Amino acid sequence: MDRKIAIFIVAAVCVIAALVLAFQTSNESEPKDFIIIHTGDTHGRIGDDDGTLGFSTATVLKERYEEQGYTVFTVDVGDFMGGNNMLFATQGDYAIIPMNQVGYDLVTIGNHEFDFSPDIMIDQLGHLNSKVICSNLFRPGDEPVFKQYEIIEKKGVRIGFFALLTPEINDLTVDLKSDLYVEDPVESAKDMVGILKGKGVDAIVLLSHLGIGKNYLSPSDIVCSQVEGIDLCINGHSHSPMEHGKFIDKERPLIPSDTYFVDAGCYSKYVGIASRIAGVYDGILYKDEKLDDKDVDGAVRDAHELAIEIGNRKISSTELDLTGYKDMGGGKENDLAKFCMGYLLTLTDADISMLSVDSFGTGIAKGDISLFKALDAVPYSGKMLTFRFTGQELADYIKNNLSEGGGGHMLEFSDNVRVYTDETGKEVRSITVDSTELDGSRTYTGLTSIYTLRNLLKLSEDRIVDYVGSQKDVLLSSFSECDSITDDLLGGDRYIRE
Repeated sequence: MDRKIAIFIVAAVCVIAALVLAFQTSNESEPKDFIIIHTGDTHGRIGDDDGTLGFSTATVLKERYEEQGYTVFTVDVGDFMGGNNMLFATQGDYAIIPMNQVGYDLVTIGNHEFDFSPDIMIDQLGHLNSKVICSNLFRPGDEPVFKQYEIIEKKGVRIGFFALLTPEINDLTVDLKSDLYVEDPVESAKDMVGILKGKGVDAIVLLSHLGIGKNYLSPSDIVCSQVEGIDLCINGHSHSPMEHGKFIDKERPLIPSDTYFVDAGCYSKYVGIASRIAGVYDGILYKDEKLDDKDVDGAVRDAHELAIEIGNRKISSTELDLTGYKDMGGGKENDLAKFCMGYLLTLTDADISMLSVDSFGTGIAKGDISLFKALDAVPYSGKMLTFRFTGQELADYIKNNLSEGGGGHMLEFSDNVRVYTDETGKEVRSITVDSTELDGSRTYTGLTSIYTLRNLLKLSEDRIVDYVGSQKDVLLSSFSECDSITDDLLGGDRYIRE
């Protein structure tokens, strides 16, 4: 065993043992001791030569604490199915395969489990060996999608777990045609705590994918401040690692409550170790070298081989080098945007299609296009939709954007749109759609992303006509539906300086 790792394990065990000896009592009413190994927001960092601790470290830590006689539970707080190309190519199997070797007792879901359709998510989670809970995700008629809580007993220690999903999922999920909905976390927490208090559990533990901080809707600390009886909150979503109840990266105030908070951060940089010894809660992070487990590491290799095989499959080809946003930068058109916007116009009856030029990533060299290359070209998730807008609203955005230099938020359009400017490219002289001057008083229909609608055009959701699908899926289909990309499929320049 590496000396540094051994020192960490021995030190942690000594601290726990000292607490046990200091407070040991024969009184059965005294709080029972336990340890929870926890991970979260791993986003595809599975320990596959990626420089992270991966899943094997959690497995080894769990086994070592069990060998010392401690009662150990192992959980994950979500965002393990989405976050990189390996996960997308395998619809989450890249993580699920090694997770099944870890021996998780329980997992919950995060927003990135919705990187796929809800049906795919639910089906894939059915492949997990561990139990899945989520207390506030429902189908119509208040039918829970997953079991809302779980009581797990080991060596006489009964822990009542429940889990909360961020309400932001209503915006973050790629499939708003789904009829799933997220209930208010505070109300769900009150219901779950009420139930678990009546079940004779030794502790109530919240697996939270709510996040902590002012940028999150219903963050974990606010929920716990409004709901009494939550003993321990294992937080996820905000990528905010904690030790001894405090954030390690920067000072962040916690809303006061009787709940103890832990967080393992993100990307498998740490593995969390939460404990209750003689009634005292604590949380530490394992930060040292990756620990190897033969079975988990074997599963990681299997997952890697599967992802590489799928990701390298040819889905199209191109007869020319295609530039992307990373090649051209802001304020300039790129080939990927031109090609994809032309394809999008064929999907609906919209008058025009539009996305910002920074919606596209790495360019593609002449030759075969693999799934991985296409994913690098269209890296972002979100929702695609059709919406109503006036000619004046679009003209105002284009004029304001170009006057400021365009940047990454410069819109690219389908080939039926032309924007004529002065020689500097900053002053708009005219805009045409299908060779006809843009009519400021006319209502048009466009195809774009929810991000463009809200954050760029600043339009409300009552303008939405229909949802088309996932941004990533829709843009990927522009490649898979085309045998070979040629220059004529790009169309001409949409911005013309005169």
